[in-house]
Amino acid sequence: MQNTDPENHFWSANLHELIKRNLPGQKLNPKIAGSDAYKHLTCGSFIYTAKPSRAEVAAFARYGITYQEIVRARQNEDLVQFFFRSWLRVPDDPRDGEFRVYDLAQATFLKGFIEATGRPFKSILEHVIEAGVDEHKPKPVGRPKTVKTEAEKQARAAKARISNSMSKRKAREALRKDERDAGTVRKRGRPPKHKGGENAFPHS
Repeated sequence: MQNTDPENHFWSANLHELIKRNLPGQKLNPKIAGSDAYKHLTCGSFIYTAKPSRAEVAAFARYGITYQEIVRARQNEDLVQFFFRSWLRVPDDPRDGEFRVYDLAQATFLKGFIEATGRPFKSILEHVIEAGVDEHKPKPVGRPKTVKTEAEKQARAAKARISNSMSKRKAREALRKDERDAGTVRKRGRPPKHKGGENAFPHS
């Protein structure tokens, strides 16, 4: 991006590492919409991602809202609004243009959207490794993962064994109580025998 013409470039980003950088061209708000002030520009960069977390996907799924619908409303709508501040606002502008986005999914969506407008030009996707965007990832959502030491893992396993043992003991005690209440508990040891050698159980 450092080789970009600053007079013909507008950009925005929401990745933490890039927000602090001063890239060439005009820096805009990611949520820009409705402005004609940049329709003379043909090069734009939108290093931006607004995909939902797993927790959000699960929450929206309860209301029948899919992952794709969330991305379309939250992220892809911002893509369209941002890049349509450019020369795309002028239907008969014959100039070529260049857009840079965060990932292939965004590029594929934007390509299809532009082609659907019926503009008389061809959209081409190109992965530019030299741009360095692949090195930057969005900050994780939610509590950070903690790495447990081997001692902590062993202590947790021992606690689980003790808890499991106590649960089994409580289950046995509850079963004995039920048997006592029902009068079905016999004394320990072998049951007494009749003189004939048979067990002292009543016969039906």
